Amino acid sequence: EEFGKMIRQMPSDSNLAGEGIMGAAKSLEGQSCSVNFVNQGVITLMSRTKHCTKFPYMIYASASEQKALIEDIQNASPASVVINSNDWSSGIDGRLMSNRLPMLYDYFIKNYSQSSSVGNYTVSTKKGS
Repeated sequence: EEFGKMIRQMPSDSNLAGEGIMGAAKSLEGQSCSVNFVNQGVITLMSRTKHCTKFPYMIYASASEQKALIEDIQNASPASVVINSNDWSSGIDGRLMSNRLPMLYDYFIKNYSQSSSVGNYTVSTKKGS
């Protein structure tokens, strides 16, 4: 009986994820795919989108794959991307994603603007959207 009571009182996914993640996810909803440059897979999950590239986490991509990543993102043309965060996942091993994949980061800076802070995350909107 105690187990049943515990299950009925489980928090929802959105409560577990928190306001920042849910806010970032909401900004991606409705897109056919999403780009999550901050390595927080739960954002993609909660936005109910698929990944625009073959990498669920950009940390898995090497610098030599940046041209292919940019091509995939250009073809998918997501309206918004999660570009930055102060979370540990944006600076794994003390290296920021902007330093790991500088060509991709420059692509975002040149093609996405109107950045807005959503909790701990920065979401940028494609220019002209």
